[in-house]
Amino acid sequence: MLDLKIGLASSQPKEGKTLVASLMNYMFSEVYGYSSGIYSLGYSLKRELSELLGITVEQVEELKEAGQLEQDYIDVVSARFRDADQELFGRWLSLPTKSMRALLQLWGTEYRRNQSDSYWIDNWIGRYSSCSLKIIDDIRFIDDMNFCDLVIYVRNNNSHKYRGGVDNHKSEDPAFKKEAYSRADYHITNSYPPNINEGISSSKITQARIISNYDFMSVIDGVCRDIITNYE
Repeated sequence: MLDLKIGLASSQPKEGKTLVASLMNYMFSEVYGYSSGIYSLGYSLKRELSELLGITVEQVEELKEAGQLEQDYIDVVSARFRDADQELFGRWLSLPTKSMRALLQLWGTEYRRNQSDSYWIDNWIGRYSSCSLKIIDDIRFIDDMNFCDLVIYVRNNNSHKYRGGVDNHKSEDPAFKKEAYSRADYHITNSYPPNINEGISSSKITQARIISNYDFMSVIDGVCRDIITNYE
């Protein structure tokens, strides 16, 4: 019986990890009949920040993609976040772009991972255990990679930039990118433009955008079938 944690890594955000995870989940569950799901390590981080800031997880996700926060949200962060960690708040406030992405980076790494490198993994273990195939679409550290049973490296051929992160942040460590690339069990090149899956459910992505592209879906299908064959 399959019981795997499948981690997706990339060189930077917006390479298509969530898109690939959605398609793999579709193939595993709808085509091959396995119990599968997408379980982000970062969901707990977004939930913690949403509770701290008094907003929803969905709002955190939307703001993460927005770049510079509007003044109303900066005021919310100022009112609620500074009491949690004054040093981190000061660092965030000094950034040229005061973004939700930077806040997530600082809270998730400098605050929580400084308490324990396994903080988010321990949190993840406490929440997910029932699914046979657990797809983790946001592997960013070597210990996250070691936690997984196999790793898929995703890259995007379309040039792009993401907005509002902390420059040279630990979550974008070049050493991790190099090791993830060399240790990956599979490499997938995503030729779709960044953000193709924003605001679209995984089923709609598959049916409306991707399923008609035989070449890309055949790659995803090939990886899924190979995993089933080799790990069953």
